[in-house]
Order: sequence, then C-alpha cells, then structure tokens
Amino acid sequence: MQPPFRIILLLIIVLLSHQPAIADLRVSVTIKPLQAIVTALMDGLPPPTQLVRDGESPHHAQLRPSTLSQLSHSQLVVRVSPGLEGLLSKAINNLQDQVPVITFSQLNDVNILPARAISSHGNHTHETHSATTSLKDGQHHDPHLWLDTNNVRILAHEVGRKLSELDPTHEALYTRNKATFLSQLAKLDQSIQKKLAAAKTDHVRIILFHDAFQYFERRYGISIAGFVSATEAHAPGTRHLCELQKRVLGAETLCFLSEPQSQQRLADNLFSKHKHMIKGTIDPIGYQIPLGKNTYIELMEKIADAFYSCYLGK
Repeated sequence: MQPPFRIILLLIIVLLSHQPAIADLRVSVTIKPLQAIVTALMDGLPPPTQLVRDGESPHHAQLRPSTLSQLSHSQLVVRVSPGLEGLLSKAINNLQDQVPVITFSQLNDVNILPARAISSHGNHTHETHSATTSLKDGQHHDPHLWLDTNNVRILAHEVGRKLSELDPTHEALYTRNKATFLSQLAKLDQSIQKKLAAAKTDHVRIILFHDAFQYFERRYGISIAGFVSATEAHAPGTRHLCELQKRVLGAETLCFLSEPQSQQRLADNLFSKHKHMIKGTIDPIGYQIPLGKNTYIELMEKIADAFYSCYLGK
C-alpha cells in the first residue's frame, strides 16, 4: 500500500527544511561612502560591514581585534587606496593572497586628481590612471574618488562583476541592482549639473574648511576661493589664514562651508569683518545619512544642496 500523498509531501518539506542554507557573502568595506555604494549593489541581502567607524579618520583608524576578525572572515574587501586607509590597508595587504581586494584607486580609467597644495587651489591639472601608472596613494593624489560620479560608475561595474563571480546564486539580483544604481547615477549627474549651472554666480566666493571636494568641483564646474586646511591631519598656518582673509575681502558675498566635525566658530573668527557671510555645513562622507540603498545618492544631493545654497546667498 502506497503512503498517502500528504505524508509524502510532509516528508519532502521536512527534508528541504533541513538542507543547509546558502551563506550570505561576507563583504567588508573601509569607509562609509564605499559602504553606501556596495549596499546599493547588494540591496536585498545583508549590507557590507564598514571597517572604519563613523567619525574616525581612515588615516589613523585603530586596528581593533574586532576589525581584524571581520577582515579575516571576509570574502571580499573594498577599499579606496593603500594610502588613505593607513594601518588598515597594511592589514588588508596581508590578506590579499587569501581574500579578493578591490582597490578603487587602481581600477582602470578612474580619474585621479593630484592633491592640491595649500596655496594652489586654482590649479586645474589632472590625470587619468591606467594599469601602468604608479600611484603614491595618499601622498600626492586626492583620495576622495567617490565624489566623481564617473569614478563611481567604474567602481560599481567592478564590484558588481566580482559579487556575481563570488556569489553566482544571487547573480540576477546583483545584475538588477547594478542596472538600477547606474540608472540612478546617470539621473543624479544630470540633475546636479542642471541645478548648479542655473545657480552659479561670480558674486559669491566659497571657502571650504577641508579640501575634500576637488572631484565634485571639477565634475560640476564649481570655483572655490580657497580652503582652510588641505587635509584633516594638518592644522592651517597663520600665514595661510591671513592670505585667505585677504583673498575674499572684495567679495560681495562670502560662503563658508564647514564640516560636521570641524569647529563652527572658526568662520566667525576668520571672517568676522565681512559684511555678508553665509555659513553652511558640507560632509564628504555622509556620516549622518542612514545606511540604505539610496545613501550614496543622498550624499551627493546634500553636497550639491550645500553649494546651491551658497550661490543663492542662503
């Protein structure tokens, strides 16, 4: 006598329920902007782990036991450049034989801009990196690559390809997410171009606290009068600050954009004699934006809004 159909069906369900689940791909990224980009590509799966904590400088990030443990269990690591992430990159280098590592600055055709000296904010030279170019990352090149949407497009293609290679079970999901993200990226680029082109004016001089936005400036044709500090690690000298004050004396409107972690009172001390000064906040990392599939888009929109408000005198 054959067993009833319901019993057979129940046995099949029980057997299937005991099949080992396919483990999710373990991806680690160094900083928040990379986490935002990779999260968009992995939407529908657990997001990548961020190794450098929010508010912590990637140059001086501590190698905590938890960080090293996360690295050792990673199946893919994404970083900006060996120079930017400092000690963390040394740990990543030690794992390269066992774990695939995508280094943003070393991808073909990524636009690499030289780091600007404290007095050369008007220098518009740039270069494009190829596989044969030797980079001295973090020393002579600006590491804020994610603020150029074309660079991000190149990174998204490479990360999407690697995700599908390492996790073919979810290849369709990665392909769909990449197509969605690239479409959003193209629309974002056009939107920012149009918005800022309509608002630009020579009557406003823009001062940045930190020279972190060179890629964004070049991409969208923004001209700045200068910056207080060339890097997070170096305090500005008195001579430089005096020159900066002189440079904006004749400006009809001055807009000072500080960063969340910078001293807000600095603008008052430096430019207190200026008749019409606007103060705003701009963040190249997106620390205060909740993580999600649209985090990178929101980051770029907020940066565009900061410059837009400067031009409007608000």
